[in-house]
This record gives sequence, structure tokens and C-alpha cells, in this order.
Amino acid sequence: MNILIPILGFDKTGGYRVLSRIATELTKKGCKVDFLVPDNSQEPYFPTEAGIIWTDATGKLLSERNKKKTNSGKGYFYISKALTMALRKKFVKEYKVIIVNHSLTSYPIILAGLKKKVVYLAQAYEPEYYQLKGGLKNKLIMYLSMLSYKMGFFTIANSNLYLKYKWLNAHRIITPGLDLSVFKPNVSTTLQQPQVKKVIRIGTIGRVEPQKGTVFILEAFKQLSKSYENIELHIAFSTEHDWGFIKNVFYSRPDGDDALAEYYRGLDYYVCAGIAQFGAVHYPVIEAMACGVPLISTPYYPLTEENGWLIEPSNSSSIVETIKKAINNPILTRKKTANAFESIQEFSWDIIANQMLEALLHK
Repeated sequence: MNILIPILGFDKTGGYRVLSRIATELTKKGCKVDFLVPDNSQEPYFPTEAGIIWTDATGKLLSERNKKKTNSGKGYFYISKALTMALRKKFVKEYKVIIVNHSLTSYPIILAGLKKKVVYLAQAYEPEYYQLKGGLKNKLIMYLSMLSYKMGFFTIANSNLYLKYKWLNAHRIITPGLDLSVFKPNVSTTLQQPQVKKVIRIGTIGRVEPQKGTVFILEAFKQLSKSYENIELHIAFSTEHDWGFIKNVFYSRPDGDDALAEYYRGLDYYVCAGIAQFGAVHYPVIEAMACGVPLISTPYYPLTEENGWLIEPSNSSSIVETIKKAINNPILTRKKTANAFESIQEFSWDIIANQMLEALLHK
């Protein structure tokens, strides 16, 4: 099967990791998979074995990107024109399936007259994210995102939440995958609840977007610091520029999956305080679970009371109380963490790739 994936441009976010890896897995299973990318994009952050076809605004196909134009994530008019013009070329006829991966990539596909070939891979309900950002531009993109769900595409979503969720009604559910050979517990301390020690290391992936809830974790940490002199907060992918100087808050950038897995394994507890689309799959949640780190989070799949500690959304006091419970109940925390490791096995990339291939063949 030949599969084409037009994208706005490569980025470092989790959605692009899924695309890069699923393209690789499908390639391993005998498919021809190519990304169609505007030439003002950066190079792929996440490695992939799929092909890459670059295009300029005239639809001319290029062997490499234009390094002078790098402007990933911006200039939608240029991006849309480049994708639309390229999708009208004869080479597209050789692809059986075209995967929409972002709401704004649906419009070039429609303008190119390729609706019948489309599978919509919805990794989130995008309109809510643009709504939370505010502003006229984001409001317009929010409506464009909503309309993309009404174009009649066969839709695959990543959790049961999206079977019927506002304007999004998925036909098939396939979760994102996880490389369990990388995201795994420490060998010497496999699924062990940390013993009482000098430093308690709490971690989170820091994001300034309101829906990520990092601000509530920071407020909780300030309160916890009054009770525990030996507590630290380690925020990945953030800097003091984002949050200011706070005592015992440390910042890092664990680029690449190997470094990211090491980051998780260096923690005593991982906290996620997202405030939107509960029940969806959230990568830091499943990564922490796979690495054998006790999880404290708002309700993202597959978190339950059996395999982690649930907190109330937008509530720093709930985070404080729950972290204290986890610290004060090491045996229960260890049991939850062991259950989490079992829960995460369904995310093996081999399982996910087989599900995706079956769905594309029989859509």
C-alpha cells in the first residue's frame, strides 16, 4: 500500500513523533510511506524511515528543503498553497491513502480534489486548544478545525473519548504507540517505590499553554516546599524565562527519546495537571508509567485509581494533598506503579502498527 502524509511542517510535539514512528512501522510492514512537506519546514526532529518529498509554493517537488526559508509552524498561506499545488500533481495518483494529521491539512486535500483517498488521523480535539489560546486568529483557526471534522473523512482517533466528542465523531480508535524498549524502568529498581531519602524529585513536562496546567504544579510545589525541605521540582522543556526563578526548581531539555526516558527514571514522582480532553491519551502519562515512575495526574487514559494517583483539574491543593498521600503510602504507591506497568503494554508499537495497517486496508 502507498501512503502519503501531507503535513504543515515537522515539529517537536508528540503528534509528530506519532506520525514519524507510525510511518516507520508501516514502512517495515511493506508499505511505501512518504511525507509531503513545504520547503520552509525544519528537518524532522523525530527520525523516520519514511520518504520525504519537499515542495515549494508552486508545487514543484524538491529533493531537499530550502534552508533559507525555514519557518516551521508559520505562514499558513504559503504552506497551504505549497501543499495544494503539489497534491494536484500526477504523482499523487500512485497513493491509495492520504492521511490528514492536522485539521488545517484537510483544506489543501479538498482543494486538490482528493477527498475519496483520505483517512483523518485525529490525535486531539484541536478546536479546544485554539479556543484556550484566545485572539481573533486562533478563533478563526478554531472554526476551521471544527469544520474539518464535518468533511466526511474516515476518521481514526486515539481514544474512546473521541468516538462522539462535540464535532468529532471517530469511526475507529487506535491509540498512539510507545517504544517499550526505550521507555522502561531502571533495571536495579524496577517498579520500586523510592525509599525515604534526602531528596524527593518531582517532575513534569513544562508547557506555557494554559491547557497543560503547569502553573498549578508550580503553585503546588511552593506549598509542598513548606512541608518538605528536601523536595525538588524538575521541569523538562522549559526555562526560567517561562516561569521565573523559584528555589529548588530545576530546568532541563532531555532531547531525544533516550534522554527523555532517563529523565523520567530520575524522578520519584511524575505530575501531569492538564485541564482539557480528559480520557484522551497524553504522552507524558504513558511514558512515566512505562518507566516505572509513580504517576499523579488528572484523568488521562489509561490512568485509574488502580494504577496511579488521580488529582482534580485546575486545583493546586489537590496536587499537594495527593503527593503527600503518595509519599506517605509507599506500599500502595508501589502497587499502583506495578499495575501501571502492566497497563502500558497495550501501547507496543508492533500492536499499534498492525491495527493501523488493518484500518487503512479496510476503511
